Amino acid sequence: MSVGSAYSLIHDSLIFSKVCARWEVKELAEQRKRKHFDVCSQHLARYREERDNFLQQIATGDETWIHSYEPESKRQSMQCKHPLSPVAKKFKMQPSAGKLMMTDFWDSQGRVLESYQNVEQLSQVQRIVTFFREN
Repeated sequence: MSVGSAYSLIHDSLIFSKVCARWEVKELAEQRKRKHFDVCSQHLARYREERDNFLQQIATGDETWIHSYEPESKRQSMQCKHPLSPVAKKFKMQPSAGKLMMTDFWDSQGRVLESYQNVEQLSQVQRIVTFFREN
């Protein structure tokens, strides 16, 4: 069977088409959503009372794992599907052991701290986070 005949059979007769998987967003648990809502409500109430003075006191941070792995490409995730088949889903891969943690902290004036640690240095990050939480 030729490639053209196989293509015609799959696409025209069986009505299959190639599609790419779609990323699924990780959904927050109800308890976590409630906690986020409560914190936002408290911040809004304080802002209504204190205005810009409240904004000057906010410091925020983010910790992000930087993994050393190559995710599946969009082309690699393509597959044939029938119109009545369910939508293909693509979940994030489990990262390899090679990773760094990037930590950033900001206040109203700009970036306060940016650091990168490997797994062995995380105790240092915990000390920094504890310092910011206590002060």
